Amino acid sequence: MAAAASGSVEQVEKMAPDGFVNVHPDAQHLVNSLRDWDIASVDLRLTNEFPEYAQVQALKETGTTGINYTISWQSGRWTLGIGTPENSPTGGAKPGIAGVKPT
Repeated sequence: MAAAASGSVEQVEKMAPDGFVNVHPDAQHLVNSLRDWDIASVDLRLTNEFPEYAQVQALKETGTTGINYTISWQSGRWTLGIGTPENSPTGGAKPGIAGVKPT
């Protein structure tokens, strides 16, 4: 969240899993979606499928709008589910609606 809220697409891109390609569009989308958010007041909600992965919903302080994304534990670090793995299409970060579980 801090990397995206900072406005640094490059920092967000570095959080993608190793071997993922074309991460820039998803990273840019996440940064754009968090523009003007007060990071100190973000409400983070995570599913509990640890340690393999977790669905994350980040809500603005008003609780009416949010961002959904996936994180996973890979190679000893948390990675952000953005971009496209070389052999199967995905895309992880997208705008969401409060109370709706990320897909």
